[in-house]
Amino acid sequence: MIQDTSKQDRRIAPRPKPWLKIFILVALAAVLLVWLGTTLSQIYQSDYTIRRERLTIDRVSVEDLEKDIVVQGRVVAANSPTLYAPAEGVITFHVNAGDRVEKGKLLATVESPELANDLMQARSELKKLRVAHSREEIQGKRRRMENQQAVEMAQVGVTAAEREMQRAERSIVNHLISELDFETAQDDLAKAKLELTQAIRKRQLETEFLAFELDTKKLEVGQQQLVVDELERRLETLLVRSPVSGLIGSLAVNQKAAVRHHQSLLTVVDLSSFEVEVKVPENYADDLGIAMPVVLQFGNKQSEGSVKAISPEVIDNEVVARITFSDQLPSSLKKGMRQNQRLSARIVLEKRSAALTLPRGSYLDASGGNAVWKVDGNLAIKTPIRLGSVGLRKVEIIDGLQAGDQVITSNTDAFKRATKVMLVN
Repeated sequence: MIQDTSKQDRRIAPRPKPWLKIFILVALAAVLLVWLGTTLSQIYQSDYTIRRERLTIDRVSVEDLEKDIVVQGRVVAANSPTLYAPAEGVITFHVNAGDRVEKGKLLATVESPELANDLMQARSELKKLRVAHSREEIQGKRRRMENQQAVEMAQVGVTAAEREMQRAERSIVNHLISELDFETAQDDLAKAKLELTQAIRKRQLETEFLAFELDTKKLEVGQQQLVVDELERRLETLLVRSPVSGLIGSLAVNQKAAVRHHQSLLTVVDLSSFEVEVKVPENYADDLGIAMPVVLQFGNKQSEGSVKAISPEVIDNEVVARITFSDQLPSSLKKGMRQNQRLSARIVLEKRSAALTLPRGSYLDASGGNAVWKVDGNLAIKTPIRLGSVGLRKVEIIDGLQAGDQVITSNTDAFKRATKVMLVN
């Protein structure tokens, strides 16, 4: 019994349509021609051809930009006073270079025989003036007593003359004395009163004169006391003491050497307060400003600071600036700092927000920063630009490019004077 004919069936492949093959071949040929035409056109338009993999291409981005410079500096003590000889003499040091000292510690002694002799003479003169002042006080008391005695004697004379006048008045009434004796009694009374008045006035003048003389002697004593105090102060300054706690930096003269007045003796370095001294190229001097933020790099450690002072003088095409540390300086970092320690400082000259930026690179040197190679497909076209702020890692584009544009940021010296460059894979 035969069920079906499936075992006898055989699949027959469809016969290809010739027009479909022709259509596909024509389409591929057209695409190839278009690609070849575009490529040949770009090659024809370009002045130079280079492989894309040899280049670095970056996009123009919108981000915050910091214009900064990195300079080398050294740590210096913010307070490092130099001590000078207070007078001529022979110096005796009580410390050595490198010794740690506390504030007020005796560092050196200057032996000055002349100053010691001047002090002895001044003290002797002061003692003599004090004796003269005491003598003037005694003489004043004696002369005031004599003047008081003269006044009292004149008062007695007036009293006696008044009694004599009273007797004369009674006698003249009884005709016991002559008119001449009565007038004589009147004259004696007037004379006694005049002598009393003169004695009182003389006592007042003598009192004022004696007070003036006593004040003069007192002023002389005070003036000489000032001389003694000044010499004692100068003699005390011969004991050279440390004005700060720190480290003895260096000794300017040898032990037991003869020194002049105001000659430098030694330097004390205050290790509790440091600053950074940097030298900035002259072309950045106009951009520097007080209180500009600074990032200081100590090996693998960082600290913040700010510009404290800028020198008005240009030396060897550089300007010296002082940088102070922030108050948040870690104690571990402060303890590790040393005088003249080297470090790098990044000074932030300017900050821009939402700026068109490109990475900084040698491609800017090829055209002096006036043009870049903008990538458009397989072509790099030389495009004029205008730069703004130039930071350590980024540069600001003011004109010539837009956000998202692709730019060759590798070295473009090989392009020479070309205006268009073909990029090939």
